[in-house]
Amino acid sequence: MRLRRGTGANRKAIGAAVIAGVLAVGGLTGVQFAAAGESTTAADIIDVDGQQFDVADCEELQIEAGNVICDGEELQPEDEMGALEAAEQAAQALEASCDVFATNLGAAQQEAAEEAEAAGQDDASARKAAVKGVTTKMRSAMAEDDAAAEEDAAAEEDAAAEEDAAAEEDAAAEEDAAAEEEDAAAEEDAAAEEDAAAIEDAQFALLEACVNLANAKSAGDAAETSKAAKKAAKAEAKAAKAADKAADKAAKKAAKDEAKAARD
Repeated sequence: MRLRRGTGANRKAIGAAVIAGVLAVGGLTGVQFAAAGESTTAADIIDVDGQQFDVADCEELQIEAGNVICDGEELQPEDEMGALEAAEQAAQALEASCDVFATNLGAAQQEAAEEAEAAGQDDASARKAAVKGVTTKMRSAMAEDDAAAEEDAAAEEDAAAEEDAAAEEDAAAEEDAAAEEEDAAAEEDAAAEEDAAAIEDAQFALLEACVNLANAKSAGDAAETSKAAKKAAKAEAKAAKAADKAADKAAKKAAKDEAKAARD
């Protein structure tokens, strides 16, 4: 990497300024990132008896009766997460992006140094140009990340809308099917009521014919007796026909209900 004299010694300062710029852009302050080769893992925080302890800096760790001993000294449990911890977690979520930014840092430094050398800028101008160039790249990368996140959110909303529409269609289909079943049941009930009324009318007619036949026999009128007997026979046949019709419909309905229950 080609740098003006004195620029190489300021790499750490430039990197710190760039990262601070990223945090300011992202709305995060007071956050420190691990240096290259370091990593922050969940193992840095341990849970003992429902309390959390930070053991990231411990070389020798002991746990005795709920007490956590770090390098010979008893640790105090961490307080509930505050604004700083929340900011640190939010910053860790940007870890992948920060890796990309760190990769771009060297290239931006070299580019800015070459531009500064060609323009005869001093070391301070070179640092300023480097920070500005990297911050611009980071802003662009963050904007791309935000755009991708918005696209993902829009896609999820579209998928949710499609699922809702499908669910509404299914619900509508189920409602239509239920309505059809209710209509069919209502029609069957109406038909059953008509059959019952027909049977009742036939039975009443048969009863009336039987009474007339008994009266004719009591009067000793052969002609009226014969006439009443014919009416009674006709009424009896009509009542039997109505009863058979109702029985057939009832049997068909029972078979239909059994088939439906088997499908369900």
